[in-house]
Amino acid sequence: MSLEFHHETAGQRVLFGAGEAASNLAFEVDRLGAKKVMVIASQRQLDRARKVAAEIEVEVWFDKVVMHVPLETAHRARQTAIDHHIGLMVSVGGGSAIGTAKAVAMTTDIPSIAVATTYAGSEATNVWGLTEKRTQDHRF
Repeated sequence: MSLEFHHETAGQRVLFGAGEAASNLAFEVDRLGAKKVMVIASQRQLDRARKVAAEIEVEVWFDKVVMHVPLETAHRARQTAIDHHIGLMVSVGGGSAIGTAKAVAMTTDIPSIAVATTYAGSEATNVWGLTEKRTQDHRF
C-alpha cells in the first residue's frame, strides 16, 4: 500500500504519490489544457526530467539552469518561453530550476508546475529572487 495525498491551497495544488510523478504531471497538463510545454531542468537533472515528462509532449527543453538564478538566466528562460509561445512551464529539480520557472511565471502569464526533487521551499512559497553580480535583486 502506497501513501498518497492531494493538498491544495490558494494558488497552488500538491499531488503526491510514490512513483507517480509522470502520471501526475500528465494529469495536470491535461487538466490545465496546456499546449506548448517548456520543461526547465538543470543538465544534471535532465535524465530525471525526461522520465517525469515521458507522458507529455514537450515543445522546449531549457537546461541552462544556474544556482541562485542569475538575472541573465531568468531573462534567457523568459525569452525562450516567449519565442516559443509556451503555455505552461514544468520545472523538475531543486530550487534553481523551480526558481527559474518562478521568475518567468511571475513576470508573464505563463503558469508553472514544479516537480520538486529536493526540498528547497521554492516550490511551496511565493518568494522569489534573482542574483546579479552576486547580490540579490528582486526586480525583473
